[in-house]
Amino acid sequence: MTTRADLRAKLRIRLEDPTPAPLWSDAMLHDFLLEAFHRYSARFPRQQTEPVTAAGGERLLPLTGPTVERDIVRVWQPDGSLLPHAVDGDRAAGWSFWNGALVLSTVAQAGIWSIDYLAMYRLPADDVTTVALPEADEEIVVLHAASAALLRRSVEVGKRGMESSSLALVRVAEAYDRAADGLIRARFRRAYGGALRR
Repeated sequence: MTTRADLRAKLRIRLEDPTPAPLWSDAMLHDFLLEAFHRYSARFPRQQTEPVTAAGGERLLPLTGPTVERDIVRVWQPDGSLLPHAVDGDRAAGWSFWNGALVLSTVAQAGIWSIDYLAMYRLPADDVTTVALPEADEEIVVLHAASAALLRRSVEVGKRGMESSSLALVRVAEAYDRAADGLIRARFRRAYGGALRR
């Protein structure tokens, strides 16, 4: 199980910075990893389900997971049926989202509601908590973090008037982004079977 410390170590190796006196501090690497998590989550959001208990008769069900309406994918009622999104002016049963709560157009059934939503992957705040990230995609996050680190370094070097060094860092950062994009494309490849005919 991968932790933040494991990702940081992989990032240091990718940046060729595992020396006793590293160029990048742990805090800086955490910033780059956080940025990479945001980039990854924009492409592959985390699928979550939040159970909400209703006593019955409520019109508002407070939620802790989704932060905006577009994050909510499905709303399952206690009887297992899907509740559609509410349509303005339509009195049919439906839901909308407002101020951290599910707003129902009809009263809630008693029982446990299940709210399916999309969320960001989070970088843990400590070095021992397991990172909730598919193991096969860790390299994508590390490559994006390395790209962010090198781009920031290129800005620092460019400010000192060392343009050729800055350009070299940008090129390596772009290569890391291309490598990450290649891994992302590989996720969507499918093998198809069949017989060859002559």
